[in-house]
Amino acid sequence: IDEKRIAKAESREAYSAALKDLNAVEKSVHGELQAILTQLHDMEVARVDLTRKSMVTTTHACTCASL
Repeated sequence: IDEKRIAKAESREAYSAALKDLNAVEKSVHGELQAILTQLHDMEVARVDLTRKSMVTTTHACTCASL
């Protein structure tokens, strides 16, 4: 019976340690993923802004040329 109790306690400790390690890895990965997604969002916003500016410039140039 004592061996079973010891084995059960060791199993709980091993599970807790594994869970702690998993949580640390998930936190690290999620942090890195959030940084990447933020960077991609910023790049997309910049792309849209540049596209709008180029369309306004092109439209303005076409309007001036037709006058």
